[in-house]
Amino acid sequence: MTILQCLLCNQYAEISKRGGDARKAQLNTLLLATALITLLLIIAFVFYDKLNPGFLYKYLGGSSMRGKDIGRLLGAVVGVIIFILLKVTIGQKTWYDKTIEEFNNYSEEEQKRISRKGIRYFFIASLPVILFILDALFSLF
Repeated sequence: MTILQCLLCNQYAEISKRGGDARKAQLNTLLLATALITLLLIIAFVFYDKLNPGFLYKYLGGSSMRGKDIGRLLGAVVGVIIFILLKVTIGQKTWYDKTIEEFNNYSEEEQKRISRKGIRYFFIASLPVILFILDALFSLF
């Protein structure tokens, strides 16, 4: 199973265990993946700006907007684009049904392993975001 399939199966298992609407697992997966990918892309831009000082200012600083507003706009635009791309690729009902059917055909032990793998992938992808936030916090002092 792919990373996104494992993440979907994790969401599906958690929601099903609580007795909720398991269809929401697909939306949860889309939102989690969109947030992580958007944050990782923004971190890549900021990291590149540290390696090549003035990069962001050169391409984004010429407008009359403040840096904070430019960041919000850029994050929103990138987030919407990524969400649409994910919606087209993994947001299809057929993909969801096929993945969940495959997941339900596994033994209970294998389902737990795949679910743990999904949450593990999420935390691994979150590490750069956490490190970036910590770096930003400590650079203030």
